[in-house]
Parts: sequence; C-alpha cells; structure tokens
Amino acid sequence: ENLFKAYLLKEEFRQLYRLRDENLSDERRYREGFRRFIRWAEKVKESGLESFRRVLKTFTRRLWGILNFLRTGVTNGLSEGLNNAIATLKKMAYGYRDEEFFILKIYQRAGLI
Repeated sequence: ENLFKAYLLKEEFRQLYRLRDENLSDERRYREGFRRFIRWAEKVKESGLESFRRVLKTFTRRLWGILNFLRTGVTNGLSEGLNNAIATLKKMAYGYRDEEFFILKIYQRAGLI
C-alpha cells in the first residue's frame, strides 16, 4: 500500500514538470505549477509517508527554482556540470604553477579548444 502511494505521489509530481509541454503562457504555467505543487504537498502530508515528507521539505526550499523552470525552461545543469569538471581539474592539477595552463585545461575540458 505504501509503495503504491509513493508511486502515485511521484507520478503526480512529474505531471508538474510536464506543464512545460502544455501550450500556456509563461505566467499561467508558473501559477498553475504553484497551484499543483500546493495540492501535491497536501497529499504528501496526508499520505503518512515520512520519506516523502523529507522530499517535500527539500522541494519546498527549491520551489522558486522549480517554478522558474516552468516559466523559462532554463536549468542550471550546464553551469553545475562545468563547475564539477573544473573542480575535478583542480584536484588533478595540484601543483601546477602556471595559472594560464590551468585555464587552458578548463577550455580543453569544456571543448572550447
């Protein structure tokens, strides 16, 4: 029964992201996303599933970003990936004395040279 509840909650949350595919104005998509999120949050609270309550807490903190994705379709995935690649290069580059060489390595990893 709990597994079924969790599955339904997951699918309902996915519907929120599918708003991006609907032919709505950006502002309407934002408001509808907020309305659906509130309805989903109420269902999570009623479900009694502690793991989903923790997920709800996280999603509530990140709600602004979720709703802005619905409005603009833009994520920060590219910048996060690039930051991760740079952090990896920094670990590998321990001991480099030349900052310009490090910058060239970043460009190389990003596929810019």
